[in-house]
Amino acid sequence: RVKCPGVHLVAAHVCSAIRGATLVSARVRALKLLRRLSVIATDECVLQLMLPFCASSLQDAAAIVRAEALRAIADILTAVNEVPQSEFGLFREYIWPILSNAASDSETLVRIALGEVLAELARLSVEFLQRAVASGSVGGNPISFDDEMLVIRNTVRSVILSMLTPEHRNGKSPVAEKAMYEVLLVNSPQLAEFFGRDDANNFLMPLLITCLNSPSPQLRCEFFKHIAGVGRVVGRASCELVLVPCVDRCLLDVQDAVVSCALRCMTTLIAPDVREKPQRAEVASLGKHAIVSVAKSAAPLMCHPSTMVRNAAFEFFATAAR
Repeated sequence: RVKCPGVHLVAAHVCSAIRGATLVSARVRALKLLRRLSVIATDECVLQLMLPFCASSLQDAAAIVRAEALRAIADILTAVNEVPQSEFGLFREYIWPILSNAASDSETLVRIALGEVLAELARLSVEFLQRAVASGSVGGNPISFDDEMLVIRNTVRSVILSMLTPEHRNGKSPVAEKAMYEVLLVNSPQLAEFFGRDDANNFLMPLLITCLNSPSPQLRCEFFKHIAGVGRVVGRASCELVLVPCVDRCLLDVQDAVVSCALRCMTTLIAPDVREKPQRAEVASLGKHAIVSVAKSAAPLMCHPSTMVRNAAFEFFATAAR
């Protein structure tokens, strides 16, 4: 979109006017307004005015303001087109430290908001790094893409663990823990692509599988709705060794919804990945042996009393037969 230099004046007025606002709703609306203005704001306005204001809002006493500030940071950084060389180290020196603090926030609302934007911020940090590598240096110092990616991935890993197990909490709240895992599952395919095959296989997959131990059927359903995207990243061997036994076990779940979601997960895994190049589109995430193994357990489900389970079983066998 066309950038409007005059937006800087509007954004400056919003930031200065809202600093002394006593109404929480006013501070939230100001952050939402900045998110909308960032689309037509210049890169300098975003990086020098909007971003510092949103970062300072993370110290607000109201949790809803801190949560909105995290969403605003992700949105306004997405609007940046050209990154000045002086800002190449923005994520390493500025963004990730404040996000690490937000990950240990005492309010679940704030940690959920961080979980919602974490995958996007991780993607943006890689883009900033690629631009820095293309320029050859950060602050005049040569950089290594592999070394910096290792640092970023370790930072994101620490943020995720802090979100799930904040230091201040003496005991676990089942509701808060469920909400955190749900938002993590929704963004798990994007996080898996960010981590790459090895880290997704060694860190992300084992972490997500713990959701199957939850007494909440909704969380178990969410696992199967999104884990296939992670399976595409970790590869066939890991899927057959880890995911297939999970699906096979959950075909005996007492909740029909969980059984249905497990079958639909298998259907997704054995279907061709439409994102692949045409010459690889026929490659699925599971081999014939794994498909036959699950089919043996799924065959009786075609006679299941639940319509949703029967339909999921029919869909699985129809896809497997192709």
